[in-house]
Amino acid sequence: MKIRILETGEIEELSLIDPKSGVDWIRDLMGNHDAVPLIDEKTDEYCMDQENFDWWDNLITSYQVADNRYHGLKQSLDGEAYNRLVEEYETIDVDLEDFPTVLDEVCDQFDN
Repeated sequence: MKIRILETGEIEELSLIDPKSGVDWIRDLMGNHDAVPLIDEKTDEYCMDQENFDWWDNLITSYQVADNRYHGLKQSLDGEAYNRLVEEYETIDVDLEDFPTVLDEVCDQFDN
């Protein structure tokens, strides 16, 4: 998702790739949290202030690392360990900004 930074006019990119499908799902994530940036009707561009962009950029960077780790770990496990990992993942219930840290903690339990 290309975003024009309001303060600078620079175009930046936010992207979150699903490691399994290769699909960029940043719009879905932001939409699920009512945070899709506003569109400038004159330029038809998403716009965001620098502070919000930095917050999302930092979150997505750590989210991508944790998600890649989780999917890699899933591929290396089978049987009961696999089922427990998936169950732990599916029951994570934290604020969005805490999700990558908690997902890493879940992975720590299964990463030998």
